[in-house]
Amino acid sequence: MILTKHIMFKIMQSNLYSRQATVFISILFLVFFFYYILNEKFRLWYISLAFVVAYLYTFKKNIISIKPNLTLMILCCISIFTCTLSYYLFDRLDDLPSKGYLKTYKRLIDQYFYFLAFLTLPTIFYAYKFTPKIFFTTIYIALIFTGGYITYFNIFFDFNRGQLSAFFNPIITYNIGLISLSVLGLFYAFYDQSKKSYVLLTISLISMFSLILQGTRGAWLALPFIYFLIISSYFKQQNKKCLFFLATLFIFIAVNIALPNSPLKNRMNAFQQDSVNIQESDYQNSTGLRLLLWKNSIELFKTQPVLGISLYGVEKNNCELQTQGKLPQCFQHQHSIYFNELAAHGLLGIFGLLITLLLPFIYFVKNFSRSNENLKLLTLSGAAFVFYFAVCGLTEYYLFFLNTTYMYFLIVATLISFIQLEKHQFKKKL
Repeated sequence: MILTKHIMFKIMQSNLYSRQATVFISILFLVFFFYYILNEKFRLWYISLAFVVAYLYTFKKNIISIKPNLTLMILCCISIFTCTLSYYLFDRLDDLPSKGYLKTYKRLIDQYFYFLAFLTLPTIFYAYKFTPKIFFTTIYIALIFTGGYITYFNIFFDFNRGQLSAFFNPIITYNIGLISLSVLGLFYAFYDQSKKSYVLLTISLISMFSLILQGTRGAWLALPFIYFLIISSYFKQQNKKCLFFLATLFIFIAVNIALPNSPLKNRMNAFQQDSVNIQESDYQNSTGLRLLLWKNSIELFKTQPVLGISLYGVEKNNCELQTQGKLPQCFQHQHSIYFNELAAHGLLGIFGLLITLLLPFIYFVKNFSRSNENLKLLTLSGAAFVFYFAVCGLTEYYLFFLNTTYMYFLIVATLISFIQLEKHQFKKKL
């Protein structure tokens, strides 16, 4: 962050349109990505504050502010109304214990305030000349490091799921966030039609494969659909690249099937064993426990259908079930964004959640263009990104983890802002 502050000071002394201004925004993204990859604690509001400061500085340069579109405004604000304010307006914070839990849950409740800063992104990207190409460049820098970093520790821990889970804790949301960046990398690799696009595609696949080998099954569910979307969207224009892509996928899967102790096969065998145990009424396994938690979520929802029993209420109930011997541990959440929101925040919470997923997805689909390659890239990658998070949310409550939640809102807000600017530039040309 010292480097970021230095560049910000340089910007204030120079022309806003200088290269340093663009580098400053790039560094903000890279700082976040690298803290995420290294799995280090980080005060996310620093990034939001930097965006706000960058936005305020545009006034000094008399740059016209670009009003965020309705989709971006709703995305950045809806969770404040459906989650955060419900705790303050109805005194639900009083239900939290004064020690230990209060600070943790306050962060979860207040995290949605950070996303208000993303309303400034259209103006910032325009004023600081931060383009989609530069944005995707930051993603590839992150993916190059991710591929090497994850591969090293996969080998170091001999692909042992238990040791990897302890080191990359929480491994499920960690994998979800970084695989989502790999998904974005795949789409840009097909957008780019130069020879280097094969290098970009390889970087994205190496990063994705290294993460898949860590064995988070819930992070795989959406990938076949995304692969199909890529092939169906680009096969006519780039059939050779699509064949290279399919061949690479086939080799990866074939090798994992052939190897007797491949991480992929081990996790699939574990799932099959879970299914057998569940049929024998043994739910004390990864899949079975999720089914129990989801069933209990519906019962909790019935007790407080409008506002829910609160985030802490969910954990408190799980601790009681552990005491009764029904759960092996006191789970903090229900391992599903849908069931957890239903139990914790009721109808109000599930409404807000669906808006944050469906609204941007519809926006991306609505703005899809076959003739404008820039819009095609932004809308396809945006729709795939949202779809990926929506599907991953079936088996994991990533909203409990600040970094992953921040990544979702930041990336979606970024892509919406780029689309708004692209359409604005197109209208100016007309």
